[in-house]
Amino acid sequence: MIEIEPCITRLRTEVRDPSLVDQAALKAAGAHGVLASGSVIQVVMGPEADTIASDIEDLLE
Repeated sequence: MIEIEPCITRLRTEVRDPSLVDQAALKAAGAHGVLASGSVIQVVMGPEADTIASDIEDLLE
């Protein structure tokens, strides 16, 4: 992962290798949807996207 940022109901992230993104696993973990465009992945999480992004950033530190 290069970067992650919340956007109201989505987590936007840029990844080095989009082929490694497991969309089925993201949906099983609670994502409402996953949109991919090149190296940019948007995971639709709902209103808790801000909290999830913060938690991920804490884990990556």
